[in-house]
Amino acid sequence: MAAASAGPRYTERSRMSTKWVFGTLIVIRSAALDAQVQGFSFAGVGLQSTFKSVAARYPHSTPQDQFVTLAPQDIHDHISAIEVSGSGPTRRVRVAFETRPDGQHADYPLCVAIEAQLVRQYGHPQFVRRFMEEASSRADRIWRSRTEELTLVCFKGPGRAFLAEAVLITPR
Repeated sequence: MAAASAGPRYTERSRMSTKWVFGTLIVIRSAALDAQVQGFSFAGVGLQSTFKSVAARYPHSTPQDQFVTLAPQDIHDHISAIEVSGSGPTRRVRVAFETRPDGQHADYPLCVAIEAQLVRQYGHPQFVRRFMEEASSRADRIWRSRTEELTLVCFKGPGRAFLAEAVLITPR
């Protein structure tokens, strides 16, 4: 009768694989922490941005209070308005995507297109918050760091695709 095994046997190869996996996880975790230290931003605008510096980037647009609606010649990457408001725990940045190319009908980029830009910068969102707001289905993508939260606000458009309404950055 064979003796019962005292536990799993680890070979040198499995030990090396385990070390490689843990080493890789440490590198990935370090990269995520670097992104957290730098803070979130979109189109060069983050919680550290001043409203004055943001408004200065759009010479044809008229800033009002803490909000600048972009003039047609300043619109880029489907960005139509930027808000930089509050301070401390009430600080917020909102980059809106609603444009009206024909002067009447609202147009928004696909949520997956804006999400792809954010994934390249910050990795995949930590979670997707799905809910109904009035008669509209929502699926907001959420990225969190130790100090900030970035939300890609998405809603179901007239077709089946989700459209991007805005990027919102707030302190946590």
